[in-house]
Amino acid sequence: MTAPLISERLPVIFVNPDEELSLLIEEIRSSKGQQVMDEVARLQASVRLVGRNKVELIRALEVLKQDDLILQLYAETNRPILTGVIEDVGRLSANFLASAFGLVDHARRQRLSLGDNPEFDEEIQEQIERRFAKDDDHNIANGLRNYSLHHGILPITAELKVIQQG
Repeated sequence: MTAPLISERLPVIFVNPDEELSLLIEEIRSSKGQQVMDEVARLQASVRLVGRNKVELIRALEVLKQDDLILQLYAETNRPILTGVIEDVGRLSANFLASAFGLVDHARRQRLSLGDNPEFDEEIQEQIERRFAKDDDHNIANGLRNYSLHHGILPITAELKVIQQG
């Protein structure tokens, strides 16, 4: 007498393992927990986008703090380059503001999808007050965003002041 094959000892549910695995994967994908995980992943992607846009904007502004560079850009022959630099700062500012407030919208949508939880709602409201409503940087950014939404791109300019010493 020979030992039974492994396939003969498996329960009927595993008759077609590929099909069963597909059904389990689909069940997981359609679960509420997976939907929350997917939403968190999208929110994390928005956070990373805001971070990259912020870094790019800060780098561009840091470069422009170099006195010798500014003087070179103001030379008559370099005015087209100066115009391009100003446009890039405007583009980077617009990208940062759009991504930052897109993140706010994504977070609001995610919060609404999680259902009703009064304790969590109270904590969220406290965080909003502390981090946004009373924060000067947030209020300035919000004003810039509103300006760009209602009036067009931000009017970025460069100004050179010569201070004579002595």
